[in-house]
Amino acid sequence: NYIKDNLSRISFVVLYLLINLALLLYVIIYRSVVTKSHVLVVIARSGGMLLNFNCACIFALMLKQTILLIRTNKFLRKVIPVDDHIDFHKVVGRMIAVLAIIHTIAHMSNFGRLT
Repeated sequence: NYIKDNLSRISFVVLYLLINLALLLYVIIYRSVVTKSHVLVVIARSGGMLLNFNCACIFALMLKQTILLIRTNKFLRKVIPVDDHIDFHKVVGRMIAVLAIIHTIAHMSNFGRLT
């Protein structure tokens, strides 16, 4: 019953995680295979790419006109969990904090390796 009642929430979180995973795999494969970058550069670039996506996503979760548009549309209201936008905003904010720390540490380690 829980999955049936919260299907839009679960699908939204799964979609968010899948997009993050796809971006992470893309950067890892591209930077390690095509450009043959060092592992610290790959980690820093991965963190940067995920930061770009999450920073764009955090604003979209709080846009008043967009939320109003979703609430007035019957189909979008069933698919997108509008009432949980503040909770998702907080989750994405925590993700940004973790990614910023990883991104910074990777850049600092790479700089220390080069000097």
